[in-house]
Amino acid sequence: MATTTATAGALVLGEPTPPTPVFKRLGQAALVIATLATIVLLTFMGIWNAYLIPLVYLAQQRSYQTLTIALIQYSKRFQTLYHIMAAGAIIALVPVIIIFIALQRHFIRGLTEGATKG
Repeated sequence: MATTTATAGALVLGEPTPPTPVFKRLGQAALVIATLATIVLLTFMGIWNAYLIPLVYLAQQRSYQTLTIALIQYSKRFQTLYHIMAAGAIIALVPVIIIFIALQRHFIRGLTEGATKG
């Protein structure tokens, strides 16, 4: 087996490659965090506001209904009082708004980092 010698700036065969600088890895992670924050928010919204799957699986179990199912059942069962329906819809939105506020700085950071040149 022939060994090679290192010249100025060349890598020697068989030696490990130098590690990636820490700042470069952190910069790539910062771009991924904004994407992960978006995925977390959209997934949470999809699960929290789910209507069809809880309706199918929890139709017979009245005590385990989600808030969206309970609002629809309320409007079918009683006289529709829109102020109570609106209050229930706002209560259903509170967790989504809290998640958005918690992840908002990551959204803004992702937008500004992607918009800068260089």
